[in-house]
Amino acid sequence: MELREFTPTVGKSLLLPHKEIVLCPLGDIQLGAPGCKIDRLKKHIKWAEGLRAKGAEVYYVGMGDYVDVASPSNRKILKKAFVDLYDSAKLMFDDAAERLLGELQKVLAPTKGHWIGLLSGHHLYEFEDGTNTDTRLAQFLETTYLGDSAMVHLRFGKTGSTSGATAKLWLHHGQGGGQTISAALNKIMQRAVPYWMANLYMIGHYHTKQAIPIPWIDSYVTRDGDVKLTGTTRYLVCTGGWLAGYEEGTHDGAKVAKGNYIEKAMLSPHTLGAPVIFIRPVRERKDGRSTTRIDINVSV
Repeated sequence: MELREFTPTVGKSLLLPHKEIVLCPLGDIQLGAPGCKIDRLKKHIKWAEGLRAKGAEVYYVGMGDYVDVASPSNRKILKKAFVDLYDSAKLMFDDAAERLLGELQKVLAPTKGHWIGLLSGHHLYEFEDGTNTDTRLAQFLETTYLGDSAMVHLRFGKTGSTSGATAKLWLHHGQGGGQTISAALNKIMQRAVPYWMANLYMIGHYHTKQAIPIPWIDSYVTRDGDVKLTGTTRYLVCTGGWLAGYEEGTHDGAKVAKGNYIEKAMLSPHTLGAPVIFIRPVRERKDGRSTTRIDINVSV
């Protein structure tokens, strides 16, 4: 697990009298697969960057599965095959993966330098030099490669200062199947919430766009020795995707009717798009002193 602190710049809220950041998770794009709605992703990025033009501070976090080059099982097959392939054949695979990655880089170019980090997923390509499409994408976007999972502290205020506040983000691409509407949320509830304290739990993989709030009650002792209650709302967020599950008139290369892997396996239709998260450090007076709390809203 990667642990990281990130100090964002806050901008004006477009709706409330507070400062905030706008966090846009992006993942499960799977560019190269039939049904990838890349034009829809372009519109989403244009909208988000339009908020920046209005004074908002917009950040992105990568949730994995950016290009649809090879699944884990495909990579096992390729590794075995590469043993007997000529270098020219290996370079052909590398070149194809680089071209696909280049297409995605053009789409994501407006977001460069505004990323909190980038998770890895299941669908990626491993190059001969030891890098992969995920690590190269992170380098292109000028952000940190977070690997399989991460706990990111968003620090609102100076590092090491007792003032300010921290929003904790638990991030994972996701793992395993899930055919019910609540499968992804149940996975977070069972595997993360009982063991990890965070303000936001974010998971990709399931191609569903959902969010539910979970209240958290704590207690503390004041300077005068009084015991008081305090609370915060934690959010469980499934970060959507950009791959349509069912489309009309799909065919294979010979023009024979054929669906994609989602249709073949009779999987649930996908929810297109991604949630948008608003995180605000809110200053308030409590027990005679000034404090800062984290306020979060999620739009799906």
